Amino acid sequence: MTEMAAQYLDETWREIAEAGDEFGAGWRSKSLPVRAGARTLVLAVDRNGEHHLLVPKGSGDLPTNPHSPLAVSVREFHFDNARGESVDGSYLDIHCQVESLNGQFDKVVLDVVEAIHESKDPAAAAAAAVAAWRRLFAKLADLRALTYQQRVAVFGELSVLQEVVENAPGFQPEWWTGPHQEPHDFELPSVSIEVKSIGEDSATVTVHGFEQLERVNGKPLLLVVRKVVERPSGKTVAELLSEIFAVAGSTSELRERAASIGVFDTDPDPTRFEVVETRTAEVGEGFPRIAFSDLTPAAQSAVCGVGYDLDLAVLRASMSVGAVSEIVRAGDE
Repeated sequence: MTEMAAQYLDETWREIAEAGDEFGAGWRSKSLPVRAGARTLVLAVDRNGEHHLLVPKGSGDLPTNPHSPLAVSVREFHFDNARGESVDGSYLDIHCQVESLNGQFDKVVLDVVEAIHESKDPAAAAAAAVAAWRRLFAKLADLRALTYQQRVAVFGELSVLQEVVENAPGFQPEWWTGPHQEPHDFELPSVSIEVKSIGEDSATVTVHGFEQLERVNGKPLLLVVRKVVERPSGKTVAELLSEIFAVAGSTSELRERAASIGVFDTDPDPTRFEVVETRTAEVGEGFPRIAFSDLTPAAQSAVCGVGYDLDLAVLRASMSVGAVSEIVRAGDE
């Protein structure tokens, strides 16, 4: 979404809200400068304050799903809005039913506009574009607000994702494996990366399971410890994620992975963070950890899982200050 397009939609929704509800049986609307055949697309707000995009429909059948957080239905409308514009006939009604996702809905609107630009069947193109967003909306609608500590952890992980996206040649979204509960946060072709985010006063980092500090397929394993602190000059989680999407290009898979860890790029939380220190180490022989091979045969057959804390003061002796970007670039040379 370009800044200009986002600003235009913000202004349009504001105009609609200020138009009053005395027109259209409680519906308020404004036509967009986008045509679908002889009619234009329409942004509308219903009597409950929920956002809609109305796409003029032709004669063909279209898939609908009125119960999704991003609902789609075919409806007949017959009203004039406060500007004297007629909303008349059959429309594909694309409807955001969750107020907190209105920002994401704006992205859907722009995606639909792009999809129908050169389409011979605008409503069918719009339905196809919406289908790609529906699974994401279902995930986002079920999200619970992150705790402060979870936001610290997510910010640290996303900051590493940003460096990977910007510096790893041929980046693929599936390299970000943390959201799928894999042992490591990232699995690049040449290196595995596990990220630990710490706060200003953290004294330990927690390791979850034996596999978190074990190599995969013989690749080097890089442990990254990032100190994340709250700063007015920093970025929100949403701003950081938006920057990542801007560089990554195709973002549908990244959006879903981000949603899996509880974040999205229109998240309204205003808390701003900054990474003030990064320490890295290759996990190998001599690195302080508990390995499965450290257990006796009897323990190996009985222990199903393990979690433990590493003292940061001791861990620092095994780590060095360094940028993840340099390591990512070096791994693919």
